[in-house]
Amino acid sequence: MKKTSIIILLVFLAFGAQPEIYSHEIPKERLVLVKTFPEDGLPTKAVPWIDVDSNGNIYAVGNREHTIFKFNLEGKQLLTFGGWGQGPGELQWPSKVSIEKESNQIFIKDNTGISIYDPEGRFIHKIRTFVPPISLCAVRSGVLLLQPAADKKEMINFYDNQGKLISSFGEKYQANYALSKEIQPAYLDLMANNGKVLSDGKYIYYISYVFGEIQVFDFLGKSVMKKRIVGIKNLEKIRKDCEHLFFEGGIKRNKNGTVTERVIFNDSYLASGNIYLLMLGYVEDGPYQILSLSRDGRGIKERFLLPGGIQPENMTVINLAKEDGIRFIASFCDKVNETNLIGIFKKEVTKGKE
Repeated sequence: MKKTSIIILLVFLAFGAQPEIYSHEIPKERLVLVKTFPEDGLPTKAVPWIDVDSNGNIYAVGNREHTIFKFNLEGKQLLTFGGWGQGPGELQWPSKVSIEKESNQIFIKDNTGISIYDPEGRFIHKIRTFVPPISLCAVRSGVLLLQPAADKKEMINFYDNQGKLISSFGEKYQANYALSKEIQPAYLDLMANNGKVLSDGKYIYYISYVFGEIQVFDFLGKSVMKKRIVGIKNLEKIRKDCEHLFFEGGIKRNKNGTVTERVIFNDSYLASGNIYLLMLGYVEDGPYQILSLSRDGRGIKERFLLPGGIQPENMTVINLAKEDGIRFIASFCDKVNETNLIGIFKKEVTKGKE
């Protein structure tokens, strides 16, 4: 057997041949809120995007403040950096963050590109972008950007740290532009391909928030796996509605001129060998849930229910010392006090498991 054939067979066996990831029979565990911080709310007017470095520090993106806030796990604010402007290290409407876990360098997406900082908030370099990325993922050798564009069939671009394009891959979901004449093709591409790019350094994972699919690529851009998540209440109906709108029926603006975004997941994260998906509450008519998937696509491993009344916008995951286990970190709005908070959640301990 040729070497290429052996490699293909090994990848095939590693990721499994089934086209679906089934989750219906997985029991749901409850999460409890351990703590929220800061006590007086985050100094942000919008719920921030968040990420965590290898030391457990949390970075929160203040979009309207054009500022990045760094906290430790105790909620102590360690530093701020960024600020409005066009100079080195300054930001304009930052909206995404990804931290490269070996160097702890911070990659921030704003309206003009990707700014890179060291762990102390010192500016290193900026990568200019001309197509707005939906998602970014910092890796050791550069950054992966989810950048679907009307004039390209590929949706993922891989740049080195100096902004040189290394490769483009991953065929995008091609919306039928002719059916949605009220919507610009570039915006349709952003809507249809809404999702996130993740990486464990060996493979690249694309999570479709619209169609509930997971695609896996190697770093040469070759497709390794594509699977759909099934067995979740309402998910198949939402998926079919989205497929009809983008490919058959067309999308129209609401009476007030807005466009309704249609997604199944709000956020995703890769940690401890698993992919974690933050699922919207209406998908299963209840509180928000977090699904834990094995990276090889063999199935849903766990399902976690967030406390009622918590509507998280963004999520990250950290694995503490063995005795403490996994912690889920989410940013959300406390609607009672009208403040934005970061919450830390853990599995609820039930009798018999203590």
